[in-house]
Amino acid sequence: MSPSHVFSHTTAALIYRMPLPLEFESDAQLHVAAVDGIQRPRTRGVIGHRVRSSDVRVTRRAGLPVVDPVSTWCQLGELLELDDLIAVGDYIVSGRPTSSGREPALAALSDLHGAVMRRAGRRGVKRVESALTQIRTGVDSRRETILRLLLLRADLPEPAINRRAYADDGTYLGKPDLSYPELKIAFEYEGDGHRTDARQFRRDIARHERFEDACWRVFRVTARDLYQDCENFISRVRRAIAQRS
Repeated sequence: MSPSHVFSHTTAALIYRMPLPLEFESDAQLHVAAVDGIQRPRTRGVIGHRVRSSDVRVTRRAGLPVVDPVSTWCQLGELLELDDLIAVGDYIVSGRPTSSGREPALAALSDLHGAVMRRAGRRGVKRVESALTQIRTGVDSRRETILRLLLLRADLPEPAINRRAYADDGTYLGKPDLSYPELKIAFEYEGDGHRTDARQFRRDIARHERFEDACWRVFRVTARDLYQDCENFISRVRRAIAQRS
């Protein structure tokens, strides 16, 4: 790479550990952008782009030259479907959860707003404009985002995100992925890690029992509920809401 070349698009997103669909995570091609009219790279295994310095900031991540997170998100508007773009936006403004808390957010929601306004009329801007209104802070995972969007597009109320839940006597129950606290309905996404990690599996059982003892209805959501059997899942949620309303 020349000094004017910088990683961009999905390659930049992966350097920032942004959550992308599997086909992009496993793509061996690199996206490299040339800044300010320098000839874009043309070599096998590289997809070349041109960008203007007025549109991006160049920074370093893990020692690599990369466009800034906000510009990366705007570039993804050309490549990702809407829900995947929202999931990346959630990650950017929320930060990555860790065992000891949460890493700082890569940018603020206001930064995304500003970038979209500066790109009026550009390619992919309509999609990022639509995504912008649906981005939320405090999100822990891509599947959490997909679940929230599934509920909203079924005309169900917007759920609380990672809000602490308490029993009627004030006992702390846990922090479900999504919830309707006033109805005592919680949603927990169950990935493979919940099943294969014995310690996590025991914690999940104990937490689920705490919620049940406090008369909460807990939905343990799987990938099948999100992608294959979503109509049945939404019907179950509707029944629970009707019963508790």
